[in-house]
Amino acid sequence: MEASYDLATTLDCLSAAEPTAEQLDHGWQAVERSDLEGAETIEDWLVACSSLRPTASDPQSPKNLLLERLLEVLHKRVLSCEVEDEGWFAPLLIESLVSWYYHLGERHRGRPYLLTILAREGSSESIRLVADCLVEDPPSEVIGIDLVLGTLIQRRSRHTLDLFPRLLDGLSHPKLAPGILDLANFLAREGEADFHPATDQLPQLANLLKGISANLSRIESGSYDDSRTAELMQEQVLASISLGVSICDCFALTRYEPAMDCVLEAMDLGHRRLRCEAAWAVASLGDSRGTKELIQLSAEPVARLRVLAYAEELGILDQIPAEHQSLVARAEAELVVWLSEPAQMGLAPTSIELLDQREMAWPGFEDQQTCFLFRFSYNLGRGDYSNIGMSGPIALAATVDLLDMPPEEIYALFAGVHSRHEEIQEQPVEELASGYAPEIARLERRLKDEGLDNIEPRIFGLFFGDKTLVADAGKLGKPGVAVTDRVDVFWFPAQQKERAFTAADVYSLYKGRKLLRAFNPTDSQLDAHSTDATDDAT
Repeated sequence: MEASYDLATTLDCLSAAEPTAEQLDHGWQAVERSDLEGAETIEDWLVACSSLRPTASDPQSPKNLLLERLLEVLHKRVLSCEVEDEGWFAPLLIESLVSWYYHLGERHRGRPYLLTILAREGSSESIRLVADCLVEDPPSEVIGIDLVLGTLIQRRSRHTLDLFPRLLDGLSHPKLAPGILDLANFLAREGEADFHPATDQLPQLANLLKGISANLSRIESGSYDDSRTAELMQEQVLASISLGVSICDCFALTRYEPAMDCVLEAMDLGHRRLRCEAAWAVASLGDSRGTKELIQLSAEPVARLRVLAYAEELGILDQIPAEHQSLVARAEAELVVWLSEPAQMGLAPTSIELLDQREMAWPGFEDQQTCFLFRFSYNLGRGDYSNIGMSGPIALAATVDLLDMPPEEIYALFAGVHSRHEEIQEQPVEELASGYAPEIARLERRLKDEGLDNIEPRIFGLFFGDKTLVADAGKLGKPGVAVTDRVDVFWFPAQQKERAFTAADVYSLYKGRKLLRAFNPTDSQLDAHSTDATDDAT
């Protein structure tokens, strides 16, 4: 008989001084299987959980990781909950959530979820308390700050403006300041405020931008004498640019003419994102130097999408060269922007060129999509790095080396990597319960029947009802990776290259092939490599 998991199971685990492995397992099961429907049920969970006071001394402890996951689940359910009115929490619960937030301490990665829950609740009291928490004790990670501020933008209530002017006191926090200004800029741009929320701060922001430009100029010229590590220097440069961008956008929206000189200084810096934002501000203030700079920056893929958006807003789109407005140019820019994100390469590629363009149905989209493959390269000083990325319906690249693969297989890999569906699941074999052993053994036998040997199961998956197995497996004396289901066996030989395919990559290729053939049943180009990967991978 299957065990019963409920809220009490999780609370018992989190309340225990030293929960056992069995308690932790049951606690995780309860969280993952929780069925929270309706505001009352969610509020019951929050009331029960807000009395917890687990230690935050070790954020990576099993108990704190369980708590982080519980808060993540609760915050997702609150965001998706349909409520007729804002302010559906009892005042005592609001106070408990705030108290819980402060108790967890800045190192606990789950506590930003508490602020997103309050932001979604939407009452004036909750909104004001969110501002207090952010100013007095902001989350330590930028990702946590972005989560809270993003919720305030996406799920904004009629009380969102109650964040100000209190939230502006957080401009002294380097990690918080850009997000505060971005939120204020958004509210002004959307016409949700009678005047820009940061209007009273404009003179101080001008002085701040002047200081940012001076520091960045010294760094760019190499005359900045500092003992900071390269990593810390890069982090602070990125933070300065992010804040500078937000300030320039603020000046553009407010048409703050006294800032012209400091914005022109920012426009002369080397960083294209900041130059673009400064040019937008200068052009918004009626100076043709900003318009000229935007036209020049349209040639830079990393700045192109912003330039086109600003050019349209300024009414100068007809002055941007047609080749920088084309579908290919926009797709190129989307991939470059994606590669430039800190979580990816962190900077724009040295060069990029179009390899393939075609129309096809893409999973997750109703209409046909124009898909592009680009080869991009980086000159990193210690050697070149090149690979293939995709743009169009999605912007995506991979760490695995794709340079020798045909376009059909590259599209399939990206479709598999991008696939997200409740009926597509996978898990490492070593993490499965013993009850899965018969299914794994059955699929192993299927691989053996196809002449494969040295089989080592790696991943067990469910793909729209089909049970699948990914395993290291040899064929005719060659090592490789095999994927099998009830119909097909797909074998991919091992590659002799530094960034070779892993078992997870091969499984993504398998999933992508299945998906693209299902969405494009008459496309012979996609069928050309649908049965055997041996020739493609060698």
